[in-house]
Amino acid sequence: LAVAFQGILREFGIENKILSVTCDNASNNDTMAENLAETLPSWSVVNRTRCFAHIINL
Repeated sequence: LAVAFQGILREFGIENKILSVTCDNASNNDTMAENLAETLPSWSVVNRTRCFAHIINL
């Protein structure tokens, strides 16, 4: 997932311009955020925002 997402960011030339990405609470999104933090210098796991609606289970 991280490879595909990073490829899309690179394709649009915005890989160093993203402040945050909003995702649901699935564990694969945690893994994606960790992998992006390892490969993109401007990325950290704190750049991932969890969807509030998923948190309160609406």
